[in-house]
Amino acid sequence: MKKHPQKGKISLCQIFHQTRLAKTRNGYGLMRVQRYETGLGIYVNEDEECRLLGCQRTLSRLASPTFSNC
Repeated sequence: MKKHPQKGKISLCQIFHQTRLAKTRNGYGLMRVQRYETGLGIYVNEDEECRLLGCQRTLSRLASPTFSNC
């Protein structure tokens, strides 16, 4: 039997917002970040450095977003 994901874990959305706050304090620009809420991970577009936990960058605007798990 497959185990269900543990309840009570920090969500990807919470991780993203905590990272946004940290980046804001450090003076990073955040306007270009694009977030996609999925069960797989967080997608950040190629204009922004990938500094979020559990994400990867796309190579170009035309490429499909890539995902990784936290």
